[in-house]
Amino acid sequence: MLLRRPFIIFALFASASRATSTSRRWRHAPRHRRDAPRSTIQNGVEGLIAGLHDVLHDNLGIENGSWGLSIILFTAFLRTLIFPLNFISYEATDRNKALKPYMDKIRERYAEDQQSMNLATAKLYEMTETNPLAGCLPAIAQIPVFIALYRSILNLAFEKRIGEGFLWLPNLEGPTYDNGRGLQWLTDNWVDGVPPLGWHDTLCFLALPAALVVAQSISMKVLSPPPDPNDKAAQNANRVLKYLPLMIGYFSANVPAGLGLYWMTSNVFSVAGSLGAKAYLKQNPPKLDVELKELGIDDESS
Repeated sequence: MLLRRPFIIFALFASASRATSTSRRWRHAPRHRRDAPRSTIQNGVEGLIAGLHDVLHDNLGIENGSWGLSIILFTAFLRTLIFPLNFISYEATDRNKALKPYMDKIRERYAEDQQSMNLATAKLYEMTETNPLAGCLPAIAQIPVFIALYRSILNLAFEKRIGEGFLWLPNLEGPTYDNGRGLQWLTDNWVDGVPPLGWHDTLCFLALPAALVVAQSISMKVLSPPPDPNDKAAQNANRVLKYLPLMIGYFSANVPAGLGLYWMTSNVFSVAGSLGAKAYLKQNPPKLDVELKELGIDDESS
């Protein structure tokens, strides 16, 4: 579980931080740069979202909120499509948890012999047909897809294609709109105690980052395994990760609301998928056939 966290966090922060700087440069960039070819994945994602919008708007006659529904439905579809990859990660995490008692015995037996400890650990993985990297590889494979989805929604906002309200949100391109000024929509140009967008729109836009902070906090409690008091790396990671909901809330206030809608939908489906996978794995625990003597550990001493 911990192996894949740095990759996900790095990708999320790198993409989110680039969103603000990209939006600031968008209007002043030369036209040939704005029209530069995008990645194949990003073109495909953006085309699918736009196609889904056309079906909802033109064929089904949904005139209000069709872009918001398109973002939600596509994110939900993508999350469902990659659930098998996520399940591999959940299964690997559960399997490693089942191996922990044996790992503890190996550490205790070979506390003074690092080489023998490594050999016994490798033997344990081979004996139980466990790949220690199985939990992080599926997560790494997903990163390009979700970055492409992230960038596609950002581009749709820059191109003024999602300029409509959804639920309580006044406009999916807001609150930054086409100027890409980050938090200046909230901090600059107040008149007589009134923010530039007015109190109604400002509070509506702020509700989404606040909801994301709450949703991400719940998501982390559900998705994160119980901390191991003997694992200092896990403790250090948890200290950093506790600030993740606040960082996501901050980034969502700096970009179009359409991205916040994507984050919220992705969060909901991540939690739902995790709960379902954990319930299944609880009913179907991993079966391990471990011969302690082959690891140099006597049954009596264990």
